[in-house]
Amino acid sequence: MVGDPAKPNLLARISGDSNQALCLNGHLDTVPFDEHEWQHDPLGERVDDRLYGRGATDMKGAVASMLLAVAAFAETDTTPRFHWSWHW
Repeated sequence: MVGDPAKPNLLARISGDSNQALCLNGHLDTVPFDEHEWQHDPLGERVDDRLYGRGATDMKGAVASMLLAVAAFAETDTTPRFHWSWHW
């Protein structure tokens, strides 16, 4: 599924043992910005122990967690109790 070839989407599914489903959704894109509206570099700046920038946290941790869940199912050959699907 591609709406914009420069920003592809990924759809994934692991079939489960029941007809129930869990859908996890995330994104990795960022929106345009006006650099003059920022007090720090919007493309990334570290000040002491803080990180500033567009998408500095956003969905990256959640998407990484989703990928680790996929890997855990694959590595353990486990069938979940319900269907899992991902969209990012």
